[in-house]
Amino acid sequence: AYILSCGFPQRPAYGDVSVTSLHPGGEAYFYCHSGYQLQGASSLMCLNATTPFWNGKGPQSVCGGFIRNATVGRIISPGFPSNYSNNLTCHWVIEAPEGQRLHLHFEKVALAEDDDRLLIKNGNNIDSPPVYDSYEVEYLPIEGIVSGSRWFFIELTTDSTGASTGVALRYEAFSQGHCYEPFVKYGNFTTSDALYPVGTVVEFTCDPGYTLEQGSVIIECMDITDPQWNETEPACRAADATWKSDWRELLENTKDITEHVRACQEQQLTKVNK
Repeated sequence: AYILSCGFPQRPAYGDVSVTSLHPGGEAYFYCHSGYQLQGASSLMCLNATTPFWNGKGPQSVCGGFIRNATVGRIISPGFPSNYSNNLTCHWVIEAPEGQRLHLHFEKVALAEDDDRLLIKNGNNIDSPPVYDSYEVEYLPIEGIVSGSRWFFIELTTDSTGASTGVALRYEAFSQGHCYEPFVKYGNFTTSDALYPVGTVVEFTCDPGYTLEQGSVIIECMDITDPQWNETEPACRAADATWKSDWRELLENTKDITEHVRACQEQQLTKVNK
């Protein structure tokens, strides 16, 4: 006997769908590509009827989203670590649990030099005061930024030309009276207290093949009235990065010396010919 079935559900733009079955009782599960979030139902069921049908409308994938009761996580631009698309307007709102604040760490910010822009605001809407603007800041703050309340509003806009890797931002919530949990990419740390109250001491190490640069190897949570780390977290750089830099400099110097010797030889030859 012929069994009626639902039609294949529409894939969301910048996402996909997987289906257990197109017959009644089957389910469709939707998901987004990196940098996007679902707007709508994440799953649908095929219902039995004279003409079987899905029990709702398929979702859309939108750039950005609202992250409630945030603890620890990561925001990335669409397509990251590949290039983002043109003509994007992405809004994220990060909301920490009641009574907590947020720390934001810049893992990666690589924007095209046109009108692409990253804005981070101290609040939960587009009119909140900015605390970071890629238009105005030449260097990323190694120590990251801390919210004044329980929210951060993040806006990424891109124009119609040019593209780059985009952004990767790590967020974490922390309680009042405590320091935020430190973070070091390509490394790790030990701590005297995993809740990070005042007096906590943290010591950093790097993964094999990386060395500590900038910042401090040991930091301490200080100031009972406004707890904060007394030093900036360090950065772990690839161990061969310094060697490569020194080698490039040596090559440039060798090139300069070679050019100088060649010039002197040419001058000497000119004198002899005269």
